[in-house]
Amino acid sequence: MTATLKADHAERILARNLLAREVTLEELAELLEERRGAEFVSFTAATRPRLLKKGRESGDPCPVADLLKVSRVLAILGFRYERSVQNQLEREGLPAETFEAKPRPWGEHRGGCLIEHKGKLFLEAKVERSIDHTSYDDQRKTWTGFELAEFLPTKKGSGRQGTEKAVILRDYSLENIREIRMGGETLTVKR
Repeated sequence: MTATLKADHAERILARNLLAREVTLEELAELLEERRGAEFVSFTAATRPRLLKKGRESGDPCPVADLLKVSRVLAILGFRYERSVQNQLEREGLPAETFEAKPRPWGEHRGGCLIEHKGKLFLEAKVERSIDHTSYDDQRKTWTGFELAEFLPTKKGSGRQGTEKAVILRDYSLENIREIRMGGETLTVKR
């Protein structure tokens, strides 16, 4: 990246942060509950991934006791899972009518793109791509996915979808959302 591009990028980030509006978790929940229709968003979430106590191959103890993963995600809210999988099947030239989604195994739709489960709210999102992520331990040391790969649980595939490119549905605890860009506005969640 040239110096001019870096300066332009830095100015855009600064301008975005200056225009960000702070909201409480309750205000964010209200805004998300009012949303209708599918919408592209990007958000930052801070999660604590589950780690295996011992490496899958080496059997060595996990070098990290506690990990915080900060991810920036491009996603669609307000989508319909079954229709999304059917659309993907059609793009791949496969029969779409063969896929029927099962009911959610947990939680109830509360409106918009929110799921309520045991008194907690979750953001239901169709992940288009992970923009970036960084993992930190309790000493603020940065860890890469490569360094921790052996200690992360193996991911389950999307066997029921029958697609080559999986439709990725994720539920993020609303408490883990740090910032969200939607409707041309950046909202930062007050802590």
